[in-house]
Amino acid sequence: MFAIEQGIEESGQDTGSIVHSRLQNMCSVMFVNGDKFLGIYKDGRPNGKGTMFYKNSLRSGASGASYELAKYSGHFMQGKREGQGSMVWDDGTIFEGTWKNDERSYGRLIMNNGCVYTGHFKNDKIHGPSGQLLLPNNIIFEGDFILGKNVPIGMLLYPNGSIYFGQHD
Repeated sequence: MFAIEQGIEESGQDTGSIVHSRLQNMCSVMFVNGDKFLGIYKDGRPNGKGTMFYKNSLRSGASGASYELAKYSGHFMQGKREGQGSMVWDDGTIFEGTWKNDERSYGRLIMNNGCVYTGHFKNDKIHGPSGQLLLPNNIIFEGDFILGKNVPIGMLLYPNGSIYFGQHD
């Protein structure tokens, strides 16, 4: 269930409509669970540019919280995040980059602990070859990541210009 608000185009013209029981064009929709979407609909689903305010639909990985609060701005395809977009979580974490089938694919993740990861993702986790992780102490790790963890061999770049390549803890 949801409530539809007027769809307003930048020109100020109402463009939202329901055709064959499906939302079309620019609409603002408030879902029963508290989520809200403002953007382009096609065939009843977000399709094109839009902004989704997540309140009760993103499962949390953190203990004690069942859902994450977040705001996604970017492109959608058939109701899923697809293409360029950015997500800002309530805890201050930010992702900017490419989405594929509603999951992060490649981009920059700025974590609330001060770490910044740039690289690929798989199953919405840090994953892939040649990722780069900037630590809060300005040491950079370059290497491979497998489903959220770095492999034990990689390169550490220190702020003083020193480089270490090999096995690490």
